Amino acid sequence: MEALRRFVHRFPSLVFVKGHSGLIDGLESRDGIHLPVWLRQTLMTLSFVHPPALARFDGYDYECTLADSDVVKWFEIALGNVDEEEMEFLVGEAGVYPIGSWYGADHYIAINLAHSSDRRIYEFSLEDLWDDSYNGDPLEGSIEPAFLSYAHMLSHVAELKFPDGSTLMEE
Repeated sequence: MEALRRFVHRFPSLVFVKGHSGLIDGLESRDGIHLPVWLRQTLMTLSFVHPPALARFDGYDYECTLADSDVVKWFEIALGNVDEEEMEFLVGEAGVYPIGSWYGADHYIAINLAHSSDRRIYEFSLEDLWDDSYNGDPLEGSIEPAFLSYAHMLSHVAELKFPDGSTLMEE
């Protein structure tokens, strides 16, 4: 819970939201999945901020593709925010469930549904996964860990961008 406290302390003037079982059950039903218990518990403690905002991370817990670039990346934190065909591919073939995306790019962050005890947040390019699938290559080679957990991911949020274009740096 220290990671969630760090996120809240970085942005004390914001309104934080938490999920409730009905909302989470609805997501699971819509997407045909079962979220791991650890993620349900985290979401029911703290999901994100209101109003929704794009997030910029100050770093990652693992060396990953995202960490290799100096490009400013804004992420939309939104569970299951892909179309039906992509959802079937990601869940059915790659064994991951998207929890966010690099705004304006075909790059995602996701949890590992194939191993529900794995709390890490992974990152990948959807285009790379489609290419791997087409070429008969293992999809795991294009999916890399980025954060230790959902809570750790939130603790790395350094700036938020709101729908009106305004931004808020950690306070």
